[in-house]
Amino acid sequence: AGKPVDLKPGGYHVMLMELKGPLKTGDAVPLTLVFEGADKSRSTVTVQAPARTGPVTAPDAKDPHAGHGDHKH
Repeated sequence: AGKPVDLKPGGYHVMLMELKGPLKTGDAVPLTLVFEGADKSRSTVTVQAPARTGPVTAPDAKDPHAGHGDHKH
């Protein structure tokens, strides 16, 4: 809380589940992120995120499960 967060593979990230169709690497995906503060105030940010398909592991990730390849969500 109160600190910047980087969204990246191997750390905090966004996973898209139950998509209506396939994505290709590099597709622009419109996302609306809603952040809620401790005081329950909300702010909304809309971004165009590049799609990355398949298991992705950050080059510096120390956790072998960072790519989520073995996870069942």
